[in-house]
Amino acid sequence: GIFFIPGVKANAAEGGTVYASVEKFTIGQGYLIKPTAVRFNSGDTYADIIVRLLKANGYTYEATKSMGFYLAYINNADSGVVNVPKCIQNMPDDTLPKNKIEQGSLYEDTKGLGEHSYNRSSGWFYFVNNVAPDVGMSGIKAKDGDVVRYQFTLYGLGADLGSTGKNEYGIKPLQLPNRDSITRKLAVMAQNPSYKQNPAWVAAYNQAIAAAANLDTTPAQLTAAENNLPTVAQINNWVAQQAQQALIKKNT
Repeated sequence: GIFFIPGVKANAAEGGTVYASVEKFTIGQGYLIKPTAVRFNSGDTYADIIVRLLKANGYTYEATKSMGFYLAYINNADSGVVNVPKCIQNMPDDTLPKNKIEQGSLYEDTKGLGEHSYNRSSGWFYFVNNVAPDVGMSGIKAKDGDVVRYQFTLYGLGADLGSTGKNEYGIKPLQLPNRDSITRKLAVMAQNPSYKQNPAWVAAYNQAIAAAANLDTTPAQLTAAENNLPTVAQINNWVAQQAQQALIKKNT
């Protein structure tokens, strides 16, 4: 959650690949960083993963290590245009407007997004395999095949992300469809840019990105968008066929 608790690190992980994304879905701004396959070394934690991911995409950030690794805010992460999903607007709270925004951005100078942006209970969370750990990002070592999603919570200390952890406001968490599978597929596609040679797959990728980034997307809509994505084998086979056809054309 936002308030990280020091904890015992998980068992040592072997080097491998995790599938990661940085998301601003709760304020309607989509992905900050789209699903990406990230290589890691033995011993790397999810703090190492987010630092590597942000630096690779040109973002600077502020973090503290007093409680394990607390991501306070990310610079140039806020477009300034907020469009809160209906599912969050409908979450009960008599003390806040329907859109759950009670203040302006605190980081206007750097266009930052983080702790207390727009709401007293906002900040950065992370989910590993669709579960929000109860320790900070440096408290869990990366494991091959994991899906880690760094998500901005606007309202309810993660309740708007579906976190079942305790929050001081007693807000019932949303029940959101699991986006891990579509995140992994999108990351694998991005790792195989040859898919861009197929217009139908480019369209499927863009549609899946849009569906995943909208918290109001229904489970059926999310599944349909994921099913339209090609597998790695399909991409490789199609690329091989295109290369063979080009070779035949060249020599005929």
